[in-house]
Amino acid sequence: MTGAIFDPDAQEEFLASVQYYEDCQHGLGHRFRLAVESAINKILEAPLQYRVLHAPFRRYLMLKFPYSIIYY
Repeated sequence: MTGAIFDPDAQEEFLASVQYYEDCQHGLGHRFRLAVESAINKILEAPLQYRVLHAPFRRYLMLKFPYSIIYY
């Protein structure tokens, strides 16, 4: 994930989420990680494309994983 910088707390939460999904089903954590990386790449390609949540923050919804929202 080049071009994106994670807050240390966000990085910790992301890694915990990967582990949570992996604990739910073998391979699901990996699929979650790939989905997040894909979402970040889409955001980096066109950051202004996504809905403003509260200026200056925008959000990207990940529909395949419950409660997965990326704020940037």
